[in-house]
Amino acid sequence: LWPVAFLQYETLRAIALPLLIAAMAALAALASLLVFWPASLSGRLTLVLCVLASAPVLRGLVLEQLTIVVALLVIAAMVAIQRDRLVLAGVLLAAASIKPQIALVPVLWGLMWSFSDWKRRKRLAVTLMVSGIILLIVSELLLPGWIHEFLAGVSSYTRYTGGNSVLTMLLG
Repeated sequence: LWPVAFLQYETLRAIALPLLIAAMAALAALASLLVFWPASLSGRLTLVLCVLASAPVLRGLVLEQLTIVVALLVIAAMVAIQRDRLVLAGVLLAAASIKPQIALVPVLWGLMWSFSDWKRRKRLAVTLMVSGIILLIVSELLLPGWIHEFLAGVSSYTRYTGGNSVLTMLLG
């Protein structure tokens, strides 16, 4: 988030919606590549428009959810993996960790996938880990103490929400 961290709130609000719309459009286009959808340009444009008009996406856009950017990073990483661009995929997955609750499953999947054929796929795991460490170090330098504050916030969140995860509710 560093590129926008020092913008005035009003400036960021003015550019957030167009950027999120562009991110969602790119996400839809990349997702069609991921599944090898053989659509024409008009078919892909129709897909993008339908995705942008869907209720969940409209809600995310209205609420200016950063989740849209994270989803774009995850889908872009999957396309990079599909095209054997493992270093790029590792960087993208590390960047997606700005929302760890969303990036956790794709990151764990990427690591397990890498370990299953270490010789060929280690670039993904190594790049993901190195990129993640670099992001943590740089972010701590830019905003000292944020990691401790984040962990304290997570602890507070579980206390005032009752601390029940979906797994706890399902499994007891």
